[in-house]
Amino acid sequence: MRQLNCQHLVMLAVLALASPAAAQQRYFPPDPAEVAKEARISELIGQGHQEERIGNVPAAIAKLQDACVVEATRSGGFFSWARLMLARTYLRAGRDAEAIEAYKHVFAWNSAKGDLEPGFGDFVKYAMEFAILLAKTGRPQEAKAMYYFGLRNFNPFKERPIEPIPFLTVFAPEEEGESWEYTPERLEAAALMIQIMEGGMLNRVTHEETSAVQLAPRVRELAPDWFYPYLYRAAQGWNSEQTSSDLALAQALARTSVEREVVELYRRQLAEHKALLEAADLAPSSDLRPMKEGAERRARMQCLRPNEQVLRRISIDLPGG
Repeated sequence: MRQLNCQHLVMLAVLALASPAAAQQRYFPPDPAEVAKEARISELIGQGHQEERIGNVPAAIAKLQDACVVEATRSGGFFSWARLMLARTYLRAGRDAEAIEAYKHVFAWNSAKGDLEPGFGDFVKYAMEFAILLAKTGRPQEAKAMYYFGLRNFNPFKERPIEPIPFLTVFAPEEEGESWEYTPERLEAAALMIQIMEGGMLNRVTHEETSAVQLAPRVRELAPDWFYPYLYRAAQGWNSEQTSSDLALAQALARTSVEREVVELYRRQLAEHKALLEAADLAPSSDLRPMKEGAERRARMQCLRPNEQVLRRISIDLPGG
């Protein structure tokens, strides 16, 4: 087949635009009513945050509840951003029971998909936040189910900067994973580690970010004998002087065959990356090859399959589903 030149490509583009299929994909202006609702929701959330900033928590909650009412009238999908803001306000106020009830409206059970449906993007770190809350309030089954939901959806694009070594921590016997006996502290450590890799947590009231650097000491405090935080730190600073000591510590702490395998995998892939840089005479740069192993092994884990009975206790049914 001969190569298409620029003129041919332009002609094909014009024909495509003239086709009925292309006409169906043309831009349609947004619904003014929906735009107005979105603006009102943002306004109410902002007012709620301002009230909380000056210490008026009841007024903040009232504003966020009003935002939830408007959000429930939006069309075109399941939305729960206002509910999330309400849940986090309850959480900061120490009103755990009310926070749990609000979080239940942040995720919906989708019977067609057989799993939870989040009402917004960038939801994994908030699923981990909910899992930690459930663990702290004595609900281990629900905590593990929410943690597993977040883990199923972690690093879907297999990005190595997010997950430089496979994250496989679960709380059940699992050949493909790193099995832990459940405690609230261990679940919190694992969930915080996911939040670290997701970039930390932002307080939208104070605009202060709890960064990965700030979360890491808490993880090591909760699970001082866990190899993963040290291996992750070694991967983050792979070209620094501390890498060798972190790698050695991770190797010493690795207890199971899976953990030792992860350490050796990283050693091998780090050596491969350095060899590639040297062969191409390139300056030191991060390894950007896809992290396939973590996602592939999580996909095979039996314990990560959705538990409908438990998940429906901590969510709502998908509106209109």
